[in-house]
Amino acid sequence: MSDSIRKGSELSKSRTLELLKEASELDLTSPSQTLSRGELQHQYEIKLRIVKEKIAHLEYYAGLLETANQKLAG
Repeated sequence: MSDSIRKGSELSKSRTLELLKEASELDLTSPSQTLSRGELQHQYEIKLRIVKEKIAHLEYYAGLLETANQKLAG
C-alpha cells in the first residue's frame, strides 16, 4: 500500500512542480493601454481566471501530498 501512496505522491509532486513553473511563466504585465475599457477589462478577467485556476490546481495537489504524507507517517 505504501508503494501506491509513494507513486501517487510522486505524481502529485511532479504536477505541482509543473504548475509552479507554469505560474512563474505567466505574463502578468498590464495589457496595452491603447485597448478600449471593455477590452482591458476582458484581458484582466482572463488573467484573473487563469491565476485562480492555477491556485485551485496547486491547492488540490498540495492536499493530495498532505494526505499521502499523513498516511505514510501514520
